[in-house]
Amino acid sequence: MPSKTFVFSRSDAIFAIPAPILGTIDARSTTLLNIELASDRSAETWKAHFEALDKHHFVRLGMASDRGLGLVAGYPAACDMGWWVADYFHEFQDLFEVLQQLERTAYAAINKAYNAARTFANAKSAANLHKRLQQYESAHDTCEQAISLYDPLDLLLHLLRAA
Repeated sequence: MPSKTFVFSRSDAIFAIPAPILGTIDARSTTLLNIELASDRSAETWKAHFEALDKHHFVRLGMASDRGLGLVAGYPAACDMGWWVADYFHEFQDLFEVLQQLERTAYAAINKAYNAARTFANAKSAANLHKRLQQYESAHDTCEQAISLYDPLDLLLHLLRAA
């Protein structure tokens, strides 16, 4: 009888064509354990994918994956004893996209505040000076608000990268 190999795996689906390609690798060695073209990403499809690992004598100690509904439901159906660990890579990617949007917004607000300050400095009459001051204060407040949204997320993602 062939010996069993104990693995902690990483599973996900990719789309190179209209149908999903299900893949499972050994998280430690990155050895490809199972890859297959599937009709969908349902719980039954994932269950069959994981049961195929049994035929190759892999014993699953646990798995890391995103929170895909079919994957999360199919894994425990095939392996009730294995641990499942959420993979937050996808959520971090989304946070980095939000960070880039906030950064663009903050830089645009900084540029607007800078231009308002320059315009204010060129005002000649008292009425114009008052109007320009209001424009600068509004631009400055918008700038401060944009920076206050950007900074905490930037710090959080910096700490997460370090961890």
